[in-house]
Amino acid sequence: MHLNKPTLENILELLKEKEEASDRSDLTIATFDTPNWAYKQAYRNGYRAAFKAMIHRITYELNSKETPDG
Repeated sequence: MHLNKPTLENILELLKEKEEASDRSDLTIATFDTPNWAYKQAYRNGYRAAFKAMIHRITYELNSKETPDG
């Protein structure tokens, strides 16, 4: 499936917003108020890794669309 540049840019912006929100939620002391905080942190790290992978892929696609052949 190929998406046009404006659609990819919109998706990229949404992913970046979600990633930033996820990062902010990890900075609260409440994150560590439960005994299972390590499992929650592992989950959040995986969540952030998925965002980074998607952002990287979409950025690559956008950069390839900027070339005359893209």
